[in-house]
Amino acid sequence: EGYEFEDEEKAEPVQAELTRLQWDSKSKEAWIFARLYGGGGILMNDGVTPIEKLHEPLNPSSKIESLVVLNRWELISFSTEMQRNIIKPDYGHPLLYRMYPRQSFGQTAWEVHASRIIRFDGKRLPRLLHIRNNFWGDSVLTALKSALGDYTISGDSVANALHDFRMIIHKIKGLQTSVNAGKGENITKRFSIMNMVRSVLGIQVIDAEDDVVVQSGSLTGVKEAWEIVKEKLQAYTDIPHNILFNSGPGTAGKLGGSSGDSEESQWFNIVASRQKHYYRPRMDQMIEVIAGYIGGEKKDYPYTFNKL
Repeated sequence: EGYEFEDEEKAEPVQAELTRLQWDSKSKEAWIFARLYGGGGILMNDGVTPIEKLHEPLNPSSKIESLVVLNRWELISFSTEMQRNIIKPDYGHPLLYRMYPRQSFGQTAWEVHASRIIRFDGKRLPRLLHIRNNFWGDSVLTALKSALGDYTISGDSVANALHDFRMIIHKIKGLQTSVNAGKGENITKRFSIMNMVRSVLGIQVIDAEDDVVVQSGSLTGVKEAWEIVKEKLQAYTDIPHNILFNSGPGTAGKLGGSSGDSEESQWFNIVASRQKHYYRPRMDQMIEVIAGYIGGEKKDYPYTFNKL
């Protein structure tokens, strides 16, 4: 639902800069990259520093001309370029990145100082896995792989069950004898014609000596099994059932006995937590840079997130 500055008049220059730089859409894109790929970042381009000198720290008073969104595969870091001083606030984070913009021909790499990057991490990993993953987080889809596979297979199985729910059985006198005599092709051609007539005209044409039986299958337990698969998929996410599957309120968590209202309330709490612990530090970094060239400090422009 966005955010609001507590003193709108005083914060008007900051808001104007955020709008000019398209901060809302750029930060959303970087966050999507972080969830999808395990990491993303926003390059703050001051429009003054030559590209070959991006390895130098960003001048605190430099005006930002544009924001460039990059994914983790375009921002590579190495263990030799990490902050190893444990008393530093950026301990364990890159000091430099190798930037490989995918749009650039020849895949030229440039060194970029960490102060020029607003970093968006993916799903948190244990320390050793974090190091092995080139100092990035994990994609949210990794944990969903198995559940998504089961969901796809189950959906296909339900579709096949519906397709085979009504089966037409033709009893043909002397069928085996005709097949043994090499007349199988004629039988196949005959049923192709019958099926075409049924599809086009909506009528069933058979030989007077044939016997046709319509046999219906059973879908008992299919709905319950399908709901279990959906519950498993939903359990791997923190998205409420009625939002994830676009179902109506009150349909969530029927197997577990919870209500749609309780899930929705939990969802609001999750969103509020992400605003506070994930999004705010990155927005604060952007505001701090803007405040550096318009005057004032970050603390001079307090803001609050609008609740859902």
